[in-house]
Amino acid sequence: MADHDADSLQADSRKSGQSPASLGVAPLVQNGAGMVVRTLLVELVAYLCMAALWFAPATSNDPLATSPWAACEAFVCALIVAAVYPFRLRTPSQLAARVAAIAMGAGGLLAGFLGPVGGRWMVWMVALASLLVIGAFLYELLRASRTRMIFSLSTTMSAGLIALCGMGWCMLPQLHLWGEARRRNPVGAWCVLAGMFLALALLALASYLWSRGSGSVADFVRVDVDPSIVAPSLRNLWLCWGLIPVLLYGAVIAVAALLVVMLL
Repeated sequence: MADHDADSLQADSRKSGQSPASLGVAPLVQNGAGMVVRTLLVELVAYLCMAALWFAPATSNDPLATSPWAACEAFVCALIVAAVYPFRLRTPSQLAARVAAIAMGAGGLLAGFLGPVGGRWMVWMVALASLLVIGAFLYELLRASRTRMIFSLSTTMSAGLIALCGMGWCMLPQLHLWGEARRRNPVGAWCVLAGMFLALALLALASYLWSRGSGSVADFVRVDVDPSIVAPSLRNLWLCWGLIPVLLYGAVIAVAALLVVMLL
């Protein structure tokens, strides 16, 4: 019966030229308290794994160096998101989004091992972001069928930028200079710390809202897909909603680290 309904829905979507999401499909995934708890638990564990590097000798001995181990952890998170996130429900060209996430993560990982600190690190990140934009547009121009181009382009860009933000965690050693910055400029140092906690709270709230509202097919599916694959594709979405805020927080770490150095 379910297979028959799925086939009928797909046939109706072809006749009308609309995606299944626009035909009034009922939610196929019920996001209750379990979804939220799993999401927040994954987020907490990922933050704790990152925070554990604060005490690692490789991170604390040289505060002016980058941390390759933090970059490695962020890269693993980016790989998990690239593997689990249901890109095929958002874009007709899911391969480009996965490649963008992995490529940007690998570029940031290389930066963590090469150790370009301060302004040089920002230049490296800007260069990678520029390559992402150029590559995403070139892919769309070369794609044989440019259906749903906006969804394809935005998904590719988002995946790459999320992974790139995660590489900001390699700047974690520079936050060991916060104590010195507080002695020299207490107001500025406390403002940086307050901003970090505010960003942490807002990202946690975002993951909570994502996990509460991602079960509706009409809200999530953006391209024509077989309705029977929607629910299985969304089954592990909680893992992504837990890891994406941690990756995005890497950008906060990078900005805070640069501000701390500027306050010295």
